[in-house]
Amino acid sequence: MRAVVRLALAIGVLLLIPAAGNANVLEKLVMPGEVIEGHAKLEDKCENCHEPFSKESQARLCLTCHKDVAADIDGGRGFHGKRPDVKGTECKHCHTDHKGRGEDIVRLDRETFDHAITDLPLIGSHARVKCDSCHEPKRKLRDAPGQCNDCHRNDDPHRGRLGEMCADCHDTEQWPKARFDHDKTKFALKGAHKKTDCKSCHGRELQGDPDKMRKLSPAR
Repeated sequence: MRAVVRLALAIGVLLLIPAAGNANVLEKLVMPGEVIEGHAKLEDKCENCHEPFSKESQARLCLTCHKDVAADIDGGRGFHGKRPDVKGTECKHCHTDHKGRGEDIVRLDRETFDHAITDLPLIGSHARVKCDSCHEPKRKLRDAPGQCNDCHRNDDPHRGRLGEMCADCHDTEQWPKARFDHDKTKFALKGAHKKTDCKSCHGRELQGDPDKMRKLSPAR
């Protein structure tokens, strides 16, 4: 009923306005509310986000602007690419606009969000990290760091000299305890050497310096 009244008022106003401005005025009058701040620059032209005379198939226009999300869906990456019910679903099903400039249309519930449906499942110590430690305010959720060095570069005892493939030797359960197959070096550990603590041969002063490490036990 409200829509009918709104349309009737719009038609009445249009009769008093020059034809050239009719379309834009009509759109403003029937618009259900302001869009969010991030979409404000598109608000003057409804066709930026809506196909004329079609309530469906708006996703194509959404993904034309949100190319990073489109790439995730096509490549099966990130939340939108890994969640099976996203592809083929209209964006507005989850992200409804025209609720006002300050509305949060992402509508993500941090308490129930399943991080397993992302490129970085939270396991081990990461499961206890607070969301804000990785997701900074006013930044897109997708822009959060995803590699070990993104967060731990300053904590790297190797000072970057062993590369950035930290997970080859470390895991998120007990980061200080590293996996290393000494049998792949020129000095395989046999007998009592298997029980010898690494620091007995590789002291603290040698950690993080591959050149000095190789002098005691040639690397892989």
